[in-house]
Amino acid sequence: ASLENMGKVEKELHSADISGWKRFTIGSLFEIEKGTRLTRAAMIDGDTPFIGATLENNGITARVGNTGHVHPGGLMTVAYNGQKATGKAFYQPIPFWASDDVNVLYPKFSLTENIALFLAPLFWEAGRPYSFGDKWGKDVMENDCLVLPVNASSDPDWAYVDEYMRDVMERA
Repeated sequence: ASLENMGKVEKELHSADISGWKRFTIGSLFEIEKGTRLTRAAMIDGDTPFIGATLENNGITARVGNTGHVHPGGLMTVAYNGQKATGKAFYQPIPFWASDDVNVLYPKFSLTENIALFLAPLFWEAGRPYSFGDKWGKDVMENDCLVLPVNASSDPDWAYVDEYMRDVMERA
């Protein structure tokens, strides 16, 4: 993926017609679990990604050997606390530990990496009103909405989203 191609794709995304899309509460799409505190002093060296409230590195702030609160891969994480990272969402392909500044999203549908890539900027936008002083907690997040394309049954059109992002990634 070249930067030039990513720029072209971004322009296309901004010009997409979303007039037929519908609002869905995040709680209707995901079960949300708050991450678990693990202090630096309590961390054991290891290979499991530790996901924190950061903008970079897929949210990975450390690698740990602790096993008490490891989530399975194939989920999304969203920072709900932090000066700059609130709303930053990542797809976690392998098992991970989420810090207490992160919400873990268990999908109520079949989540693919492409769908997660589509949803990530929607979470970023939805999280903009929140910050360190006004956290995007679980109860609030469940009731906030994402605008998504719909199928003939007015349900989220995950097949379209997956194919759309597959096409975007091929062109990038």
